Amino acid sequence: DTEHLGGYFVNTVPIRGAYQSSTTFEQFVAQVRSQVYGAWENQRYPFASMVNKLETREPNRPPIFQAFYTFQQAPNRLGPALSAATAGAASIPIDVPGLDIRTFDFPVRTSQFELTLNMAYNGPELAARTIYNPMLFCRERIDRFCNSLTLFLDSAVTNPKQRIARIPIVDLQ
Repeated sequence: DTEHLGGYFVNTVPIRGAYQSSTTFEQFVAQVRSQVYGAWENQRYPFASMVNKLETREPNRPPIFQAFYTFQQAPNRLGPALSAATAGAASIPIDVPGLDIRTFDFPVRTSQFELTLNMAYNGPELAARTIYNPMLFCRERIDRFCNSLTLFLDSAVTNPKQRIARIPIVDLQ
């Protein structure tokens, strides 16, 4: 009975991404898109049940996967503000007649996974927030990761037909 519950409920659907050295970025995106659509067919299967059934739990590691990626794109008029707030943007007004509502950015003190990357549109740009296990990563390493990801995505978007293995992740300048 969930009639009187309020909140944000999400069921995690794991997706595996793999590529060959000859795979282009465009091909990889098409492959992942296909996997996402296929995974939606099983989205009602509870993640906790999957973890229990696969018996993959190690006490010091997250189950099934260690890195978690989200891209938020809410479809209604509240969407842009809620999506940007998910990626860490603070003080964004939410348009509800008769109410003054703003998003609030609160410090995240724990990480469910070894690394989480939340992304969303914030106007014409992408907003991003990383959450990580500080026992595994230092802030400098996460900053390097984010810089490498930015370089990779800039190059991949500029030329999506290039092989993934050839896309730069380190700025040599």
